[in-house]
Amino acid sequence: MAFAKADHRPWRLRDDRGPERGVVSVLRNRFAELRAAAELAAYSDRELLSLLPYFDEVRPPAGRRLAFEGRSGTAYLVVAQGRLQAWSGDGECRTLMAGDSFGWNAMWERGLNDATVVVETDARLLVMGHAQFRALKALGRRPAERSDAEVGLADSRVVA
Repeated sequence: MAFAKADHRPWRLRDDRGPERGVVSVLRNRFAELRAAAELAAYSDRELLSLLPYFDEVRPPAGRRLAFEGRSGTAYLVVAQGRLQAWSGDGECRTLMAGDSFGWNAMWERGLNDATVVVETDARLLVMGHAQFRALKALGRRPAERSDAEVGLADSRVVA
């Protein structure tokens, strides 16, 4: 019995950021994007690498609402590209850009969102739902606490 010659080219992923890229390159970029998130900064490289499979990449269009203030948090998201606006009930607006994140406390405590988040420009996000977030909690520790309100404010990107 004859077998077809195997294709020994490495697996390739299509990526909107340029020509086809290897899996290793895509994962390296995602790792760097997650490393930029303040909540994940305390995790070791090994721990962060173990979390990569639990993040999904989504590309919501401008105008899409991702979270509603006062409703149960359903996702932890890290902005890889684009801009989001987080509006709080007191009228404060934070702009979330690459490296910023939202939903950490609501996911960790299974609590409520502290802002309504709207996509300002087409974005690329790395997202964890509750089932995936359990993998992060299984690491057994919670890094230094920061409220979602503090994330983004540290960069003074507040629009009044």
